[in-house]
Amino acid sequence: MSVPSKNQIDKAGEILRDEFENEKLPKKFDLEAYNKISLWRNLHEKPLAKVNTFINSTIKLNKFKNTFIAQRLKRKDSIIDKLKRCPNMKLSRMQDIGGVRVVCRSIHDVYSFVAILEKRISKHHDLVLKNKKDYIETPKQDGYRSIHLIVGCTIDQDQFLIEIQIRTELQHLWAMTVELLGNFLNISFKSGKGDSIHKDFFKVLSALFSHEEKSNVTPDYKDSSIEYLKEKLKALENSKQLIRNFEQITKVQVEQLWSDSSNKVDSIIIINNRDNNIVTTLAFTKKNLDTAEKTYRNFELGSQLDNSLFAVMVKIDDLKKLKRAYSSFFEDTDTIIKKLKSYIQ
Repeated sequence: MSVPSKNQIDKAGEILRDEFENEKLPKKFDLEAYNKISLWRNLHEKPLAKVNTFINSTIKLNKFKNTFIAQRLKRKDSIIDKLKRCPNMKLSRMQDIGGVRVVCRSIHDVYSFVAILEKRISKHHDLVLKNKKDYIETPKQDGYRSIHLIVGCTIDQDQFLIEIQIRTELQHLWAMTVELLGNFLNISFKSGKGDSIHKDFFKVLSALFSHEEKSNVTPDYKDSSIEYLKEKLKALENSKQLIRNFEQITKVQVEQLWSDSSNKVDSIIIINNRDNNIVTTLAFTKKNLDTAEKTYRNFELGSQLDNSLFAVMVKIDDLKKLKRAYSSFFEDTDTIIKKLKSYIQ
């Protein structure tokens, strides 16, 4: 697969940014530009797999327990949405087209893992650390907490950027709660959309989680006591009936379709049909990777036409890990409901 020039990639991004500015699927639709974005994204598969293997070996060599990872290529609609939100961004410099998520037990484990990972990266001939952002030390304004490493990975003399997110289980629960409620209300909270009450809810929840982990709190509530935060959460709950919202989210019916149960699974496509509340998981082995990619491209294009369909392809080897890594797709609300009740009752 030949690598298009950065100018070609950036031009395709500019075309689709302009075409999708005001419409989900514009009347004027440049299929060539759309396919060029697909090609550029698919070129991240090998470097993403290399980084994923490198992280797995780091976990095993250093015996990190209860740590799980998942990798994914960014969905095309998310790529286009990010280009729209960041008008000066060049597609060729987008840092999270390929991403690996690492979830650890504690903040101590997160920082230990990051230190070991950085040391190993510095000695690797095909990997280089390009950037690091510590959102645990300095939480984002919206309450997001995690550590992000941007790694340059060289494949056949071409370098691709891969994002590694390392977070705790509580930080992961917060991020999945944002996605889950966003999916339920059809609001992209991750993109800064939504009303002030919901945004405040996420900030307060993040602050309470930070106190549990004895770590820095999001700026708006860094001087607030735990008692104040609990009272604030209770007031927000009374205003929006948030627990009832989560209780109304019906657990989806999961249809598991394994392509070949006798072999180790390599890739899983998750298709969420919001109309009938069914999630279908299609599993593929390495030898069926081409079929997986074609299937995923078809579902992605279909989701541009039908808002009720939502698809993502991830690399993970069993359904239990999949549900932990992407609980928002399976509408698993039990854990967050228990947490909220423990704070306000």
